[in-house]
Amino acid sequence: MCCVIYRSNWLSSLPLTLGEVAQICRGKPIGELTAIVSAVASIENISNGALTFVSHSRFLRQIPKSKEGVYLIKPEWEEHVRLGVAVDNPTQAFRYLLEALYPYQADGVIQASAIVADTAAIGTRPTIGHYTCVADGVEIGDNVVIGSHCVIGKNVKIASNTRIDNHVIIHRDCLIGRDCVIADGVVIGGQGFGFSFEGGIWEPILQIGRVVVGNRVFIGNNSCVDRGAINDTVIEDNVIIDNLVHIAHNVRIGRHSAMAAGVGVAGSTTIGEYCMFGGQVGVSGHLDITDGVQVNGGAKVLQSVKEPGTYAGSFSVLPAKQWNRLTVYVKKIETLFKRERKRDRKK
Repeated sequence: MCCVIYRSNWLSSLPLTLGEVAQICRGKPIGELTAIVSAVASIENISNGALTFVSHSRFLRQIPKSKEGVYLIKPEWEEHVRLGVAVDNPTQAFRYLLEALYPYQADGVIQASAIVADTAAIGTRPTIGHYTCVADGVEIGDNVVIGSHCVIGKNVKIASNTRIDNHVIIHRDCLIGRDCVIADGVVIGGQGFGFSFEGGIWEPILQIGRVVVGNRVFIGNNSCVDRGAINDTVIEDNVIIDNLVHIAHNVRIGRHSAMAAGVGVAGSTTIGEYCMFGGQVGVSGHLDITDGVQVNGGAKVLQSVKEPGTYAGSFSVLPAKQWNRLTVYVKKIETLFKRERKRDRKK
């Protein structure tokens, strides 16, 4: 999930010959070059003429004994198939094919209902959808696509070949790199969660930083990235963020990191490069997480992580009766600990 604009030098359509598929996928054909590929399918629904990919050895057992179908497969697994394309990375090869079959093609039109400020600087071949507002001082690079009902705030800069889907809000002064995808409903640069409690009332503290998004970043549907309080909130190059993720003010996410749906990162936490967070991971504020940390889904990160590796911190699902018994035991731990400590003192 990296070639975010989904552009391709190929404009292909099915059916294709196996030789043509091999050329698109940049691999070595297995079997008859003139064999026809007429569809793409999941491995569970494979049939004659349909193509799928095998990304892991555990899926080899799902290949029918008849060896029907066409497979993007690693060279060391060639003997398992009759027709296919040998490639080092079947998942990437499948992406090449999908980009060729379904290229993203913007229309290069600014809709009449869009409102674009006179002081906005627009690059070549822009696409701006219905009822989108582009404020003063905005700079938009070449081949940028902005969907309908978006708001692009004052002095925002969006670099070339970035795609912004519908109902996106990018607040003032934020920077978006090139080749990004900002999916439907995303809010970038909203007010950070900064308040002071005075006289029994919560008073908001103005957040004057920005959000700086690097190149080739993907931000999924309805995610929010808050602007910095003073310093910027930063998402570095080639980060992918799933749907419904919250990134609080002053967070920094290092290059090549990934976050699945429902992750929440509290303010002023720094996350290193090549980190991966599973769904619904919660990260406390003001932490430092080093490079190469993987946190399994549902875990809670409550302290800084100084060593790379895989971390987990939540129970898996248990039968309700067993879980209820465990909660009773947990409640008794403190009492048992105090009892044992008294015994130790008497010895």
